[in-house]
Amino acid sequence: WPPEFVTWLQENDIPQPPAALGADSADATSQPLAISFPDQGDIFKIDPILKQEFQTILCTAVVPDHVQQLDWLIDGKKVATVRRPFSYRWQLRKGKHCLTVQSRQGDSCLASPEVEIQVF
Repeated sequence: WPPEFVTWLQENDIPQPPAALGADSADATSQPLAISFPDQGDIFKIDPILKQEFQTILCTAVVPDHVQQLDWLIDGKKVATVRRPFSYRWQLRKGKHCLTVQSRQGDSCLASPEVEIQVF
Protein backbone atom coordinates (compact mmCIF):
# COMPACT_ATOMS: atom_id res chain seq x y z
CA TRP A 1 0.00 0.00 0.00
CA PRO A 2 1.18 3.57 -0.51
CA PRO A 3 2.72 5.03 2.69
CA GLU A 4 -0.12 7.51 3.21
CA PHE A 5 -2.55 4.60 3.80
CA VAL A 6 -0.45 2.67 6.34
CA THR A 7 -1.74 4.49 9.44
CA TRP A 8 -5.36 4.20 8.29
CA LEU A 9 -4.94 0.48 7.63
CA GLN A 10 -3.43 -0.04 11.09
CA GLU A 11 -6.18 1.96 12.82
CA ASN A 12 -8.82 -0.15 11.08
CA ASP A 13 -7.08 -3.49 11.74
CA ILE A 14 -6.65 -4.19 8.05
CA PRO A 15 -3.73 -6.56 7.53
CA GLN A 16 -0.80 -5.43 5.43
CA PRO A 17 0.00 -7.51 2.36
CA PRO A 18 3.14 -9.61 2.68
CA ALA A 19 6.38 -8.01 1.54
CA ALA A 20 7.40 -8.74 -2.02
CA LEU A 21 9.55 -11.83 -2.43
CA GLY A 22 13.19 -10.98 -2.09
CA ALA A 23 12.47 -7.58 -0.56
CA ASP A 24 14.99 -6.44 1.98
CA SER A 25 13.56 -6.38 5.52
CA ALA A 26 15.19 -2.96 6.02
CA ASP A 27 12.67 -1.53 3.54
CA ALA A 28 9.88 -1.97 6.08
CA THR A 29 11.65 0.27 8.60
CA SER A 30 12.94 2.82 6.10
CA GLN A 31 9.53 4.37 5.44
CA PRO A 32 10.10 8.12 5.57
CA LEU A 33 8.59 10.43 8.15
CA ALA A 34 6.41 12.96 6.30
CA ILE A 35 3.42 15.24 6.69
CA SER A 36 0.53 13.89 4.61
CA PHE A 37 -1.82 16.85 5.22
CA PRO A 38 -1.64 19.74 4.62
CA ASP A 39 0.37 19.69 1.41
CA GLN A 40 3.21 22.02 0.50
CA GLY A 41 1.81 25.37 -0.63
CA ASP A 42 -1.78 24.81 0.56
CA ILE A 43 -3.79 27.98 1.13
CA PHE A 44 -6.54 28.30 3.75
CA LYS A 45 -8.98 31.14 4.32
CA ILE A 46 -10.40 32.09 7.69
CA ASP A 47 -14.16 32.59 7.44
CA PRO A 48 -15.12 35.92 9.07
CA ILE A 49 -18.55 34.55 10.04
CA LEU A 50 -17.58 31.28 11.77
CA LYS A 51 -16.30 31.26 15.32
CA GLN A 52 -12.51 31.03 15.42
CA GLU A 53 -12.52 27.81 17.51
CA PHE A 54 -14.30 25.98 14.65
CA GLN A 55 -11.69 26.91 12.06
CA THR A 56 -9.17 24.11 12.33
CA ILE A 57 -7.44 21.62 10.08
CA LEU A 58 -6.56 18.04 10.95
CA CYS A 59 -2.83 17.67 10.32
CA THR A 60 -1.75 14.11 9.55
CA ALA A 61 1.56 12.34 9.06
CA VAL A 62 2.99 9.19 7.51
CA VAL A 63 5.14 7.55 10.16
CA PRO A 64 7.47 4.52 10.16
CA ASP A 65 6.16 1.54 12.11
CA HIS A 66 8.84 1.74 14.80
CA VAL A 67 7.89 5.30 15.85
CA GLN A 68 5.79 5.44 19.03
CA GLN A 69 5.56 9.19 19.63
CA LEU A 70 5.68 12.25 17.39
CA ASP A 71 6.14 15.99 17.97
CA TRP A 72 4.29 18.52 15.81
CA LEU A 73 6.16 21.79 15.29
CA ILE A 74 4.61 24.90 13.80
CA ASP A 75 6.94 27.78 12.96
CA GLY A 76 9.70 25.97 14.86
CA LYS A 77 7.76 25.68 18.13
CA LYS A 78 6.56 22.35 19.51
CA VAL A 79 2.76 22.52 19.75
CA ALA A 80 1.89 18.89 20.48
CA THR A 81 3.27 15.46 21.28
CA VAL A 82 1.02 12.70 19.95
CA ARG A 83 0.80 8.94 19.61
CA ARG A 84 -0.81 6.87 16.88
CA PRO A 85 -2.67 7.95 14.70
CA PHE A 86 -0.20 10.89 14.93
CA SER A 87 -2.74 13.54 13.94
CA TYR A 88 -3.04 17.04 15.39
CA ARG A 89 -5.93 19.48 15.10
CA TRP A 90 -4.49 22.97 14.55
CA GLN A 91 -6.49 26.17 14.83
CA LEU A 92 -5.88 28.39 11.81
CA ARG A 93 -3.95 31.65 12.31
CA LYS A 94 -3.37 34.22 9.59
CA GLY A 95 0.05 34.27 8.01
CA LYS A 96 2.63 32.00 6.44
CA HIS A 97 3.39 28.92 8.55
CA CYS A 98 5.92 26.11 8.45
CA LEU A 99 4.89 22.65 9.74
CA THR A 100 7.27 19.85 10.68
CA VAL A 101 7.03 16.58 12.58
CA GLN A 102 9.86 14.88 14.40
CA SER A 103 10.45 11.76 16.44
CA ARG A 104 13.17 11.27 19.00
CA GLN A 105 14.38 7.71 19.48
CA GLY A 106 17.15 7.64 22.07
CA ASP A 107 19.94 9.92 20.84
CA SER A 108 18.65 10.13 17.27
CA CYS A 109 16.07 12.50 15.83
CA LEU A 110 14.03 11.75 12.73
CA ALA A 111 12.42 14.83 11.12
CA SER A 112 10.11 15.34 8.17
CA PRO A 113 10.63 17.82 5.38
CA GLU A 114 9.02 21.19 6.12
CA VAL A 115 5.59 22.00 4.71
CA GLU A 116 4.79 25.67 4.17
CA ILE A 117 1.17 26.83 4.11
CA GLN A 118 -0.55 30.20 3.93
CA VAL A 119 -3.62 31.30 5.88
CA PHE A 120 -5.59 34.41 4.85
